Amino acid sequence: MTKVINAFENRKSKPFIISDLSPPKTLESGFLNDVRNLNVDFIFVAYNPGKSVRIESSALAYVIFQETGQEVIFSMVTRDMNKLALQSHLLGARLLGLENVVIAGGDPFGESESSLVKSVNDYKPTELMKDVQLMNSGKDFRGRNLSDPIDICVGATIDLGRDIHREAGLTYQKVMSGAQFFITQPIFYASQISEFLETYREISGTHLVEPVFWGLQILTRGGVTFSSVPMEFRDRVESGEDGVDIALSQWETLKSFGIDALYLVPPIARGGARDYNVAARLIKQLN
Repeated sequence: MTKVINAFENRKSKPFIISDLSPPKTLESGFLNDVRNLNVDFIFVAYNPGKSVRIESSALAYVIFQETGQEVIFSMVTRDMNKLALQSHLLGARLLGLENVVIAGGDPFGESESSLVKSVNDYKPTELMKDVQLMNSGKDFRGRNLSDPIDICVGATIDLGRDIHREAGLTYQKVMSGAQFFITQPIFYASQISEFLETYREISGTHLVEPVFWGLQILTRGGVTFSSVPMEFRDRVESGEDGVDIALSQWETLKSFGIDALYLVPPIARGGARDYNVAARLIKQLN
């Protein structure tokens, strides 16, 4: 397996693409055909999207790598496990050979959900990132020695749909906590990137040098999105314009800003079904 930051440093001329993948709810292995059709640099295995019970992200990432040879990233959130469980989970993931994790907080449970399941939040995401770096040096959260450092590459998230100044400050905190790369929620206007990077420089006093994989979602009529979609793009897809064509036009704009790294979000239908065939069609044109 390969660390994201090493692969990105040695990237070739084509765009470097991480594709999002929702873990299935079934134990059947048919989803592996979807993975094989995605000609990307890494598969990002999401953690329980929709807050629903699915195959655990690190276990699925391991299966994907073993069965397809595809490089992988798994995700974990601080909402659901305490410090002991999270650090044990990371040790287990490293035993499987996994080298890349993205850490997030996880969407909060709603009022009706809270009667069925409880949040833990023993860590803030930045606190867990700091402790992963301690684990990388051979120490657990109690300061006790691990038999071996885990040597895992830590990623984090950015959401430019929120207040830019707040998000830039939070990104700086994540960098200082040990984040080595970032994936973002879908970007619809490249000007957001310029504003964010300039704000980050003003806050931190330096440029954001960690690799950022900018979100590009393939829209579909009546589909689900991870973030707010501007009305301009909603109108285009609802009027029948092909989501792949819309994504390609966004990619051309991103390229003009010097972007060569993408976090691709395949179409999401109501109920959570993903259309990886459409994603494969876009990837073929991007490459």
